[in-house]
Amino acid sequence: MKIKKICCEDARNLDIVHVLAKLGHYPSKTTVKEAWFLSPLRSETQASFHVSYHKNRWYDFGLGKGGNCLDLIIELK
Repeated sequence: MKIKKICCEDARNLDIVHVLAKLGHYPSKTTVKEAWFLSPLRSETQASFHVSYHKNRWYDFGLGKGGNCLDLIIELK
């Protein structure tokens, strides 16, 4: 399997919802503007991990952290 290399700017702009789906995390609730997930960064029973479709940014209200796709991957790994 050949791995495609991308630059940091392209990695920052990857669709966060798509990346989370590839990692096995699916939204608990969606609206036109946003998606809510159970946090992939910690254990919880009520969704407090927010992804804005318009801004393509995430925010975990339980941790008080957020950012772009690259920031999320760094937090996960």
